[in-house]
Amino acid sequence: MLHSLRFLFLLPASVVLASPILAHTTKITEKTFYPIADTTIDQYGESQLMPHYSGALLYFEKPATTPSMSTAFDTTHPMVILENSARIDYSCDTSNSRLAVRAFDDESMDLIRSWPDDLVVVTNKVSCNSNDERGIFLITGREESEDSTRDGMEPLIFHLSRKELKDVATTVHVAYLDSVFDQHNSTPLKTQ
Repeated sequence: MLHSLRFLFLLPASVVLASPILAHTTKITEKTFYPIADTTIDQYGESQLMPHYSGALLYFEKPATTPSMSTAFDTTHPMVILENSARIDYSCDTSNSRLAVRAFDDESMDLIRSWPDDLVVVTNKVSCNSNDERGIFLITGREESEDSTRDGMEPLIFHLSRKELKDVATTVHVAYLDSVFDQHNSTPLKTQ
């Protein structure tokens, strides 16, 4: 599921392409974009663990050069983008049918416990997806052990069903951006 323009033809409903860069000077249709975390987000805020019906994901070329791509979308189910929170750790089992989420504090654990069973989670970890894509999953159930109710440090286990963006998105907006990257870790310092 590498994100190139071929990916756009799999999307639902309305797709809008907006480009603040000159598409005729960079052959956008010949580029492949890879996931990258958005470092402009407050990863310690509680809002990153609260379900939302819209989100945005960043992608870049390798090596990290301009242009980059932003994909903003609205969803049919509430959603949490797990990479946006530094207050949790998570991993998937080898079959990608279970997700373990470990909270680092009581407030985060309470937020995770309140997640609905029809939540969409977006992952960006090798245990859940390959390095060149994000995983999109629908939570179909949960296991709550006695340990997880007693001690906030035990992970909560969720049952998953793999989905694609076209399965959960109602609208998708793709924008191509000029980005300035930190040359040591491929992190965008700013986008225009």
